[in-house]
Amino acid sequence: MKQIWIVLSCLGAIGVSGLVAHLADATEGPPKDAIQRAEAIAEMQLSSGALHGGVGLALRECEPRTVFAGATATLNGVEVDGSTRFRLASLTKMLTRIAILKLVEAGRLSLDDTLAMHRPGLNAAWADDITIRQLLTFRSGLPRERSGAADPIDAGVTFDERGRALPFLDTLIEDGPTVAPGTRVLYSNLGYFHLGGVIESVTGESVEQAFDELIFSPIGMRRTTLGDDVGEDQSNVATGHHRAADGSVSAVEPFPIAPRYTAGGFVSTVDDLVALSRALLQEQLLSAESVALLVNEFGGDADQTIRIAGLVPGFANVWSVSLDPPSAVIVLNNVVGPSPSEVVAAHNAIAAALRAKSEMSPRQTRNREKDGWRALRRPTDWPDHPLTDSARSFFQQCAVANADQLYDAGLVIRGEAEDEIDDESRGIYRWMATYQAALRDRYGPFELAWWRHGEDESFEFLFEGPDGRALRYKLRPSDAVPSVTSTLSIATVGFHAAPSLYEGLSND
Repeated sequence: MKQIWIVLSCLGAIGVSGLVAHLADATEGPPKDAIQRAEAIAEMQLSSGALHGGVGLALRECEPRTVFAGATATLNGVEVDGSTRFRLASLTKMLTRIAILKLVEAGRLSLDDTLAMHRPGLNAAWADDITIRQLLTFRSGLPRERSGAADPIDAGVTFDERGRALPFLDTLIEDGPTVAPGTRVLYSNLGYFHLGGVIESVTGESVEQAFDELIFSPIGMRRTTLGDDVGEDQSNVATGHHRAADGSVSAVEPFPIAPRYTAGGFVSTVDDLVALSRALLQEQLLSAESVALLVNEFGGDADQTIRIAGLVPGFANVWSVSLDPPSAVIVLNNVVGPSPSEVVAAHNAIAAALRAKSEMSPRQTRNREKDGWRALRRPTDWPDHPLTDSARSFFQQCAVANADQLYDAGLVIRGEAEDEIDDESRGIYRWMATYQAALRDRYGPFELAWWRHGEDESFEFLFEGPDGRALRYKLRPSDAVPSVTSTLSIATVGFHAAPSLYEGLSND
């Protein structure tokens, strides 16, 4: 049976002995129940196989601690834990951004300096037109990959005998901007290669040496390196796997990743990324101004949260850092199915639970309570009824499960078996599962926040979403077996009736 482990790191100035009381009394940031919901969702994701690897959660309100709930075994039998090294893919770009900001804070470069100012060996006219800021925000106009390679895996850098890529990068004169710098957002791994060249030029060291001095050593990141075939301890390195549409899983043939350099060549662990997240949230590594710049401008949206995903054959990872509330979620995943976006959806569900505010807005609270809704903040807020346990289990899956899993969950809460229902009911149930999963994935994340008594002894539950949207579920206990429902319906609340709203969600 697969075991689960979760890392939970909380930050602040209280002792571990006071942690439980502190969380119970917290008035700001994620409350204890939000932490528990995030843990529960992460555990379900790992136990169901939606995720395979590790989940790290970091908060700023309490002393660091790690919570283990078992361990998820890798397919080769080695157990994943906080020190297991995963290929980061594009999560590497977060490290590159942090290193650049460290150099900015030290006065060694400016974000508005041109590339040419710090790359004297790059004799390309276009280097005078591109700034460091544009490279960081994908506005340099440079192409996604350098030319002359068959695919992105081969389109990496070449290192010299000192482990530096700068001499090679200075030869890439022909791969200039395809659009005018500053005019468009174009995702560019090549641009991040050139940022690595800037770091090497400014520090006089290899990127790995520079990262170690600027980031890794100050906060104790001991298992983060360029490439996964380096270091003395090779006993705990995750193997990438591919899951086919039929559910079969196979190992991905390993290939060198160090040439992906500062765009995607590093490996790290959940423990190391939790430590880095903590240092950012505590403003120990960068100033508050630099962290705000990292999260808002470099993240692409000024919404107080930066989320970056990384995908390389066999690995799909997501890392987000939020300033409101101060928190971070790390998902390192080494089994990738036909739709890697499922990993992003899983991360979003965990993050939504972790970052749920402890207090509803006064206006929202008044409006909901006026309509008879009761807030769901603690386990004691749930209605005292035989249906409650099965409803809680069902709604937990509503936050993350795919359409097939929701169909199965719908049968359980109805107290029905697949071979006991007719074809018409089976079709309706499957359509409902597909419908609610599509609404959640397209317009969510949604958080279960309210319940009230409905008509005919039914219960109604409300999932709050962004921009005032909500999903309303109605459950009526069965007369014969009150612990299951005889009615399961879903309705949308606060959606605009635009023609595109249900596009792709109807039987047509």
